[in-house]
Amino acid sequence: MKESSELPGVGKFEIYTLEGKSGIRARISELGACVLSLEVKDCNGLMRDVVLGHGDMKGYLDNGSAHGAVVGRVANRIGGCSYTLNGKKYTLENNDSGNTLHGGFTRWFEKKWETVESGENFIVLKYESPDMEQGFPGNMSVTVRYDLTENNSLKITYNAVSDKDTLFNITNHTYFNLSGNLEKSIRNHKLQIESDTFTPTDAHLIPTGELRKVFGTPLDFTALKEIGRDIESNYEPIVLAGGYDHNFALGDDGEFKKAARLICPETGISVTVYTDMPGIQVYTGNYLNDEGKGGIHYGRNAGVALETQFFPDAINHAGFKQPVLKAGEKFASCTEYIFESSNIR
Repeated sequence: MKESSELPGVGKFEIYTLEGKSGIRARISELGACVLSLEVKDCNGLMRDVVLGHGDMKGYLDNGSAHGAVVGRVANRIGGCSYTLNGKKYTLENNDSGNTLHGGFTRWFEKKWETVESGENFIVLKYESPDMEQGFPGNMSVTVRYDLTENNSLKITYNAVSDKDTLFNITNHTYFNLSGNLEKSIRNHKLQIESDTFTPTDAHLIPTGELRKVFGTPLDFTALKEIGRDIESNYEPIVLAGGYDHNFALGDDGEFKKAARLICPETGISVTVYTDMPGIQVYTGNYLNDEGKGGIHYGRNAGVALETQFFPDAINHAGFKQPVLKAGEKFASCTEYIFESSNIR
């Protein structure tokens, strides 16, 4: 099912409602390839929308919090608004206190994407990024495929190719709140991350290049832990980020593996994240300040984003796996969010 919408500067675009056989339901927009809503069953069989979003489509034209967004060419931060590729230095837009965040001011998640193919439970969207858009070389063709699977999951598959060597680090920036009550904080959610190391940062959240063990720190989520338990800690990485906004290392072997699990004890809804990417950025909405669905105001910790990606500022750290896509080389990656519900307390 689809519905049409229209906005100044964008024109007409479609919004698709997808339905999976397990009952999961999602609304996906051609504007930004954004996930507008995602409904799953709770432990009592009630459908709950478990993602944050704007109250109307106008909000997605200036989507500063990146609700439901597909972020590229390079998600997360690049320090100093510059990088060097093949011996040439490139300068980027400064939209984050001397750094470049989520591609700068020319954001993919405020562009109209083209529907390539769609069905009852899937959609494929395409964006053509011109040479030097956002400061990155190469004409790039990107597709994002959303599938609602029989496994009660939202599966996201990314494919891309460029005609020049370039950087590429794509992710989805959906904020989850598994309570289905988007006025509530996610501090009581329990989180487990399949990682024992994270990348500490400077005061501007640019990695120092270190990989630090989480054991004995507030960033230890190797076992299920309430997000709110240590979020007000005076541990420097927590203070610098205003909460959790940290990249955890998952291994760079390219294998599809479990990355994290998030549980809401109130509804019994859980989501388990699988990915083939080397890192996962956990962001607890520390600076959210948006008018959302139904006129709800989203404040601090209204949602948590679980962004699978290359490490932040990886191009400027030789020890990190590099987000370089060679000319003509095909990029392919997959992240899957699998939902379950049970009486968890």
